[in-house]
Amino acid sequence: LALVISLAILLLFSIVPTLMEFAAILIFGAVTLGFLLAYFAIALTMSTVSRGSGNALVYTLVIFFIVSSLFPMLGMVIGEALAGDPPQPPDIQIDRVGRSAVATASSSGPMVITHSESVVYQEDLGPEWKQYEEDMKAYSEKRILINDVTNLISPQMNYYVAAMAVTNPRIAVMVSSPYRPIPEETPGLAGALSQVWMNIAALIVVPSIFFAAAYVKFMRMDIR
Repeated sequence: LALVISLAILLLFSIVPTLMEFAAILIFGAVTLGFLLAYFAIALTMSTVSRGSGNALVYTLVIFFIVSSLFPMLGMVIGEALAGDPPQPPDIQIDRVGRSAVATASSSGPMVITHSESVVYQEDLGPEWKQYEEDMKAYSEKRILINDVTNLISPQMNYYVAAMAVTNPRIAVMVSSPYRPIPEETPGLAGALSQVWMNIAALIVVPSIFFAAAYVKFMRMDIR
């Protein structure tokens, strides 16, 4: 209903979405529905396994806090612990080539701005430093992977990543692959979704597990 109202408001203001934009709106609505169903399934399961409504409310709030706040923090801690110590930079001297630039502009009067910067040429870097960069890249990718896998348990993190892929594909690609160069063109919707397919699958699997647990509990209650 909310999705239909949103589309009606867009059409009311003469904003006609393109086919890709309409697909993005539908996917965003489906992701939002999966996020809401995940927490609803948790609350439903707690209501079936608890003897009283008060206990069910307390258990539900505790689980909400764990999966939305505690798991993301634990993911970073676990990622750093399992990834090990970061590689240390080599103790080598890097030759820097300095250059200065002078520009003149006029505001209320003449003004001279001097800007100096240091440039390190790639050919001046030794093999030890290049090896350090490769080791640091592998270390960071390993830590990010462990963190992402841990965050799959959190519906909030899955929703954030999936919604970012739909609303801002460029940022989603940069976050998923920080060592890749920034894309000059905005990635397509399919390319952005391919980077977050695990998060979308988790939004389907997590509520399915809790719905199944609630169904089994209801069936056992009927048998008794």
